[in-house]
Amino acid sequence: MPQPDSAPGGGGDGTSAPSALTGMLPFFLILIVVMLFAPLFSKKDKHRRKRMKELKKHDEIVTSGGVYGSIVSIDEHTAVLQIAKETRIKVRRTSIFDLASSQAASDQAATAPAKGKKADAKGKNADAKA
Repeated sequence: MPQPDSAPGGGGDGTSAPSALTGMLPFFLILIVVMLFAPLFSKKDKHRRKRMKELKKHDEIVTSGGVYGSIVSIDEHTAVLQIAKETRIKVRRTSIFDLASSQAASDQAATAPAKGKKADAKGKNADAKA
């Protein structure tokens, strides 16, 4: 008796294997996302590297561990920070995260509108009571 024609996989139910293009779809999506965001990261990184090269004595900085201090001395690989009146620490230059003044400015910008709204709400409550 002749056998009926069937797919090489033995599944004669009409379903087909996913195409190669469907299998590559996640790869292409990841590639597109990387290509879209890579320029943003490199631009921020260039700006940060420029700021780190321009560090000098008496700059107020914050380390990646969150320690605030003032640069007492700095060389190619390390920096000595004064974090209190009589307290100095030596850190790797790469552990310096940002200038404290720019960090404080961004923190103030983020919290300024919230403070203004609270003040308005208090003012309205005071007017309502009067």
